[in-house]
Amino acid sequence: MRRTACVFLLVALICTSGCILAETDTVYNHSGQDLTIIAIDFDGKREEMLVGAGAHIQFYSPYIEVRHKDGVWHYNLKEMVNGYFNSKKTRNVFFVNLQIEPNGSVYVIPPKATGIVTRFPRQPEGFPLRPQQ
Repeated sequence: MRRTACVFLLVALICTSGCILAETDTVYNHSGQDLTIIAIDFDGKREEMLVGAGAHIQFYSPYIEVRHKDGVWHYNLKEMVNGYFNSKKTRNVFFVNLQIEPNGSVYVIPPKATGIVTRFPRQPEGFPLRPQQ
């Protein structure tokens, strides 16, 4: 009984400690074409989402594939950015804004951005992302 109470207390402390438990990405499509984003979770489950040119979608996935008119771009998003480039809307969820450019580069854009950005801020380490081969 005492062991169960200790485990419950530990879980409760972790959940209420302010640790970031989830991330949500908003991806703005500035590629000039309609894209299909395939979100791939850690278990390999795939979800396809259409995002029109100039539009945006919101999701989270550690890996994505982006189908475009000339092929497919692959990205590893599992190591995202902290600090200035994200915003915390709830205690355990943070939000990151990303923008896909015509050459497939993915830039982090400011958390207050509500649409396509034409002047990028200084990028955090590892950004802009380039499609993996």
